Amino acid sequence: MAAIQKIKPVDGGKPKLPIREELAFQKALLRLRGLPYVFGGRGYGGIDCSSLIVRAVRQALRIRVSHLPWMTADQLGKGHHNLTKDIEDLDTREECVLAFFDWDEDAIYEHAAVRLLDWTWIWASSTAGMVVRVDPTSETVFRRQWREIEGALDRKNVALRTIDWAAAKGNKRTSATSIEDHVVEV
Repeated sequence: MAAIQKIKPVDGGKPKLPIREELAFQKALLRLRGLPYVFGGRGYGGIDCSSLIVRAVRQALRIRVSHLPWMTADQLGKGHHNLTKDIEDLDTREECVLAFFDWDEDAIYEHAAVRLLDWTWIWASSTAGMVVRVDPTSETVFRRQWREIEGALDRKNVALRTIDWAAAKGNKRTSATSIEDHVVEV
């Protein structure tokens, strides 16, 4: 992976470096690249799109399963446990961006992918059968894999969110018995 470079801010101010949690999140995602895709999978034997994100958040914060329960792409996309927050603009983000896809327009997100700090994308691909990383500007993009997330670029049937690191850290300090108090009804 190329070194993380300073991100040029839109407002013309000083370049900012990504926060520590974002770097740790990206590093955790990249360590999972190449794992087999398994629908409902949660571990190194096979993983799906939502588990990829939750596992990377846990690794970035060094927290246990009891502190941050597993969530589906739909729950993550709707801010379950306040883990994610909405964003408006994909083009000006200085952090990893999560994209949640509602392919059949039934108000349930069926898939998730993450735009990394270098603007490449990573996701658990059912088409490729593994966790893949794709550069949308590359001449060698694998079209079959890219179709799984192309809506992120044209904003069709997609919700864009980021990790709310303060809320995630709050979940770390909350016991498993009282975490339900933090559920957001959607």
